[in-house]
Amino acid sequence: MKEDTNSNIGDEQFGQSLNRFEQVLKGRENAFFDVSELEDLIDYFFEQDNLPKAMRAIEIAMQQHPFSVDFLLRKAQILCADENYGEALEALSTAELLDPLNSDLFLTKGSIYSQMGKFKESIQAYNKAIEFSDEPDEIFICIAFEYENLGDYDKALAYLKKAIKENPENKGALYEIFFCFEMLGTYKEGVQFFTRYIDDYPYSHVAWCYLGDIYSKLEKHRDAISAYDFAIVIKEDMTVAYFNKANSLASLECYEDAIEVYKETFQFENEQATTHLYIGECFEEMDSDAMALFHYREAIKIDPDYAEAYFAAATILEYSRNYTESRHYAEIAAAKNEKNAEYRGFLAQINKQLGDLNQAIENYEVAIDLEPDNSEYWIELAQLVFEENSEIEGLEMMLEAIKTNPQDAELYYKLTALLFEAGKQKEAYEMLDTALGLNFDQHTLLFEYLPEAVTDNEVLSLIDTHKE
Repeated sequence: MKEDTNSNIGDEQFGQSLNRFEQVLKGRENAFFDVSELEDLIDYFFEQDNLPKAMRAIEIAMQQHPFSVDFLLRKAQILCADENYGEALEALSTAELLDPLNSDLFLTKGSIYSQMGKFKESIQAYNKAIEFSDEPDEIFICIAFEYENLGDYDKALAYLKKAIKENPENKGALYEIFFCFEMLGTYKEGVQFFTRYIDDYPYSHVAWCYLGDIYSKLEKHRDAISAYDFAIVIKEDMTVAYFNKANSLASLECYEDAIEVYKETFQFENEQATTHLYIGECFEEMDSDAMALFHYREAIKIDPDYAEAYFAAATILEYSRNYTESRHYAEIAAAKNEKNAEYRGFLAQINKQLGDLNQAIENYEVAIDLEPDNSEYWIELAQLVFEENSEIEGLEMMLEAIKTNPQDAELYYKLTALLFEAGKQKEAYEMLDTALGLNFDQHTLLFEYLPEAVTDNEVLSLIDTHKE
């Protein structure tokens, strides 16, 4: 409804209408409003998110213009915005009696059913709207959305193709077509579709860019770059084409070229934090750590809440053994994204390097809570507790890890090593037997955790037994 807003809102005449309306609400005046006045008032209150006043204006409108289908439609939209779906549908049923050929009526009904999660009913309503619409392409897209909600991307794609046939310049339909190919994983069919489309509309920079995106999904990066170049020739300021071209260059390990293309986006838009992050990653691949860190910090300047940039800075500082500053950035990354287990696990590792073992243990525990199936966190935590706090507690932690991930053989091999270190040989051999039965191919893990096990004859005998 917001796009229906009358351009008169804000002018002197509207101000007079608004003042008269307020006087009516206060009971000081009985006033008549023409249709356009009431439409402006309803739209104004709706845009202000003042649903009670919008509904009061609807009530006055229905009293003064009882046969107006437009007001019934607005009533349904306001009721829907207030999640009163049943009443909204009742208003539409009344409107249908007055004007059964109104396309907007069925569009509104389709939208309401969609918000209710009744996607099949929504599709039925949209199909009814097509019968009376002069712009069926937009309705075809609405139907496609509902099939996407149902997870039926094949049918969604079919309707999107209908939309493109009706209106070849519908950019929204082109995007959704790309999205459906991506969800279906049918990239070769995507190449065929966009190639045929480009044959008919060779100056569609959008289609060239999507063709590049699909080639990129197929890891045909040189073909992708060629497609992006055509998009850029047609529309010089198409920053997404530059950005995606740079991504393809980076995938080909042409890092210097990628950096130059990333920087070209700065000619046409404000510098983006994500772009600086990607530039930093290219410098990191080129072992230019100082330049990488510079761009990660630029990303942070642009977007102080960009957790990924803080984490990137932390990792490169850790690599150069600047653990104190690395921890500073890692702590911020973890605070900015509290649900990221990787950030917590990395922070625990840095805490360990700095000798802050209690903090290391605490962060490993948080990482495990976030990602309990990650064996690395369990192993690191158990080893740390085993060495610093209590061997028994460390062993119990590994048992808890196995209880949580009973099919992860790596945990059994680690527990075997810890049992040997704790002098519990009998339990160690039993645990090794279980580990070998679960996954024999991983048995070399034991020698990584406990190199001296390679000289233990019973260990070797067990391995030989399971090998046979």
